[in-house]
Amino acid sequence: MNNKRKALLFSTFLLFVIGGIFTAMPFIKSLGISAKSTTNLPRINVSSLKSNDYMFVEIDKSFKKDNNDGSTSYAPGTSWLVIKDHKRTFYVYKLPTWENSISLPYTRWYQFEGTCKNFGPTKINGNITSASLIQCNDENNEAYFRDHWYWTIQGKNTKNKLPELMSLPFAKEVNELVLYKS
Repeated sequence: MNNKRKALLFSTFLLFVIGGIFTAMPFIKSLGISAKSTTNLPRINVSSLKSNDYMFVEIDKSFKKDNNDGSTSYAPGTSWLVIKDHKRTFYVYKLPTWENSISLPYTRWYQFEGTCKNFGPTKINGNITSASLIQCNDENNEAYFRDHWYWTIQGKNTKNKLPELMSLPFAKEVNELVLYKS
């Protein structure tokens, strides 16, 4: 009789656990991002991007507008810098632009000190690695903060005087990066 009681208690407990798991499944699944919600997110086709390479994706063009009152308005553009290192790890950064150049910060990203036409990661022995720096490679840049325009591949400023690169969260799908925030 005692064994029957233990078997009945064990069976009841086992059914309770299984029922709890099946009851919790819809709630756990609802915590993830649904397939419908990712259809309207920005996507970057990276099928042609090889390891140890990078590309810019222009989102908005910068423009200068003469106003009716004689003043001039300026609006920076936006580009995404997409890097694929030697281990096929992707990094995506949002950067302000002006006339086909990257606008580099003074103390904040909305305070620009200068522009750079040749901006990107350095290669070490032909590879973009975790030790590579993202920097301005223009030769004749006289800006005050030129010596501070160095960021790690993870987007951290090496001198700690300027802001970090604006990293964008993404998910990798077959030949695309799906950005969760742009």
